Order: sequence, then C-alpha cells, then structure tokens
Amino acid sequence: MDTRKKLKEAEYFLKALPYTHNTDQFYYTLSAFLSAWRSVLDVMLYDFAEHYNVGLTRKDKMYPHDFWIVAHAQKHANALEFFSWWNKKIEELSKNKLWKMRPEIVHRGYPEIKHKIYVPDTISSGSIVIVSGEEIGGVSGGPFATTDFSSDFFEVKASDVVKMCNEGFVLMESIVNEAEKKFGISLT
Repeated sequence: MDTRKKLKEAEYFLKALPYTHNTDQFYYTLSAFLSAWRSVLDVMLYDFAEHYNVGLTRKDKMYPHDFWIVAHAQKHANALEFFSWWNKKIEELSKNKLWKMRPEIVHRGYPEIKHKIYVPDTISSGSIVIVSGEEIGGVSGGPFATTDFSSDFFEVKASDVVKMCNEGFVLMESIVNEAEKKFGISLT
C-alpha cells in the first residue's frame, strides 16, 4: 500500500513551500506538491485494485474505467462500492482550485507573477506594479507588498497559494482517513 507514502510526499513539498526564496524555487516546489497531492487518489486506486485482487497490478497501466470494467465483470461488490465512493471524491476535488492549478503548472508552464508594491500616501499616491521573476520572499514579506499569480485558472497571492495548499492537504488527508475507516483497510 502506497497511498500514505504519496500523501507524505505531498506533505514534504508542502512543508518546503513557505521556505522558498525565489520565484523558480516556489514554482518547482508548488509543482512537486501539486503532482504528489493529486496523485494520492491515483495511487489509492492501485492499492484497492490489489486489496480486492481484481487482477490489475502496478505493472498494468490502469485508468479508472479499467478498474470499474474489471470489478463490474467480476461482480465484485466491494470493489464497485469503493469505486463509486472514489469517483465521487474525484468529482468533489475537481471543483477545487488546486485540482485545476495542477495541470496548468505541470503541463502549460508557469503563470506570470506580478509584484505589487504599494507606496504609502505620505510618500506618493497610487501603486507600482513590477512584473518579474525575482525574489518572492523579499517582496511579499513587507507590509506594503503582495505577490499575485495571474493565470487562466487563478489569481491569488503567493501566501494564499500556500494557504490553499495547506487546506488541500488537510482535505486529501481526510479522504485517505475516510477510505481506511469506511473500507477497513490500512493504506500504509
């Protein structure tokens, strides 16, 4: 069983994310987190295929429909019940911003980062927008600065991305816990 191992991999990158020092490090770590995070349910499908002995192993390239076809052909009620539950979790997660963020970063590349530096009214009015690939930590750490990500799927501050990742991790961990409890299996 490797589901919890994949969840630990996501946690590893999640813990590193706030300590990145520049845009490249942030994106590399975010990409790694999103890949591991979203893969948890893929690994879970393989774990359950082996647990229910449906005839599919990690050596097989398995798509979700393959699991369902085999379980349906075998009339394997427990495997079908798991698949129905698992598929509902996928549907729920597909509405999550992180779920949508992963294919963009992994397959399309990196969205533009805009550093907005707000100048207090006592010095000047308005704001300055710098579009660059420079330091994240130095710019977003000040009281008058933010770092925004702008892309097709999201427009958020870097600190909000970390918060979203934390919330996503908690959600995924709760799904893994639920699977273990509901189906009486240890995914470690």
